[in-house]
Amino acid sequence: MPSDNWWSNWNESAATTSLVAPLTDKILAAVRSVTDQPVKFVLNTHWHGDHTGGNENLAGQGTLVVAHDNVRERMSSEQVSEFFGRTTPQSADGALPVMTFDSTVTFYLGDQTVHAFHIPHAHTDGDSVVHLPDANVIHTGDIVFYGLFPFVDVDSGGSLAGMIAAVEQIAELADGETAIIAGHGPVIDREQLLGYHEMLKTVHERLTDAIAQGQSLEDIKAAGITAEYDETWGDGFIPTERWIELLYRDLTRE
Repeated sequence: MPSDNWWSNWNESAATTSLVAPLTDKILAAVRSVTDQPVKFVLNTHWHGDHTGGNENLAGQGTLVVAHDNVRERMSSEQVSEFFGRTTPQSADGALPVMTFDSTVTFYLGDQTVHAFHIPHAHTDGDSVVHLPDANVIHTGDIVFYGLFPFVDVDSGGSLAGMIAAVEQIAELADGETAIIAGHGPVIDREQLLGYHEMLKTVHERLTDAIAQGQSLEDIKAAGITAEYDETWGDGFIPTERWIELLYRDLTRE
C-alpha cells in the first residue's frame, strides 16, 4: 500500500471534485480577462474528478458539457479504483455531460475550429484529444503527464500500449511550432512529446520482455527497468515501484 505521504500527494495533485469545483470562479475570471463572451461549451477529456469537477457549476450557468460516451457512462455510476483503494460515487445529474460522441466532434467557433477525437484504451476508455489546428494547439488530456510517470487507469479501461499509440497519433498532428498542453505538467513541444513517447515505449518493451521470460514482479522491480528515467520522471505522485506494479498489472491481465 502507498505511504500516507504518497496518498496525500495524490490528493493534492489530482484533486477531487469537491476541491476542483471551487476553482470555477477563477477559471471564469481568466476567461473574462480575454473575452466578454459567455462560456458556451466545456469539453471533458475524460471522467476523472480533476477534469470534471467544475461541470455542475458551469452547467448551472448555461454551459453545455460535452464528452465521449464512456465519460457519461462512468460518471453515471460508482467507480472503484483498485490501484488507489478508493471508490468514487456516482456524479450528480447536473454534472453529467449532456452531449456525447462516440468518435469525433467538431466545433466551428468564429475563425477557430476545435476538433476533438476519441482515443480508445489509453489513460482511460473515454479519453479525448482536442486539436485546434488554426491556433496550432493540442490538448492531450491525461494521455500526457510530462515530468512524471503517468497514471494508466487500468480500472477504467486504460492501458500503456494505448497511451503509446495515442502519443504517436498526437505527434502526427504536431509540428515544431505546436503548443501541446499536457493533462499534468507544462506546455511542451513536439520534441518533448517524442521524448515522453520514447520513455513509455522503452519501459513497455522492457516490461513485456521480462514478463515473457517469466520474471516475477519483485524481480522486475529489482532489475531497475526505469533506472535512467527515475530522476526525470520518477518524482511525481506515483513512485517508481508503484508505477511498475501498475504497468505489470496492465500487461498481465487477461
